[in-house]
Amino acid sequence: MVRDHLFPLGTAWPNVLGLRFADDGDFIKAVLTRLTGRSTFPNVILRGQSIGGADDISAMHRDGNLRQVFEKAGLKVRGELRGEDA
Repeated sequence: MVRDHLFPLGTAWPNVLGLRFADDGDFIKAVLTRLTGRSTFPNVILRGQSIGGADDISAMHRDGNLRQVFEKAGLKVRGELRGEDA
């Protein structure tokens, strides 16, 4: 679901960690939770800052703010998001 909102932006795809199947997934989750203050996953981290999980990304998309968040972070957005006026 999160990927469905991010792929159309056309930015370089970030690193995706599949923690469920990683041998050290629990450790990575603990570290990310400590660093970001968020214990839910997925946890989208943009330029070192957590911008939220699935519900947050969906809300930004629905409200038309997702493109702005990426552009404000200095990313060049090449694609169009369905449902956004941007």
